[in-house]
Amino acid sequence: MKKATDIARKMVCQWGMSTEMGPVSYTENPGQVFLGRDLQRHKGFSNESTKMIDKEVRRVLGESYQRAKQILTDNRDALENVTLKLLEQETIDGELVLQCLNKTVPEPVK
Repeated sequence: MKKATDIARKMVCQWGMSTEMGPVSYTENPGQVFLGRDLQRHKGFSNESTKMIDKEVRRVLGESYQRAKQILTDNRDALENVTLKLLEQETIDGELVLQCLNKTVPEPVK
């Protein structure tokens, strides 16, 4: 969850990928590099902006969770095929995964 939260925060604060916040950079000024610097960080934006950022990060995470859940639900049969094959063989290669997913192996690019 930490990695997902870090990416969502970058989407909102650094990459301008939030319709609510707009294409603005909301990055913290790291200040001087010394032990305990996290305690000395100064934000260049208001508490209201901080609350909006947190709300947007939660929204991004929530929407992403729902999308991932829907993809897994829509592909449950294929996932169960992969699960059964893994229980049977313990390890499988990409070609066998594609077979379990009823996909064809793409031809190599020449």
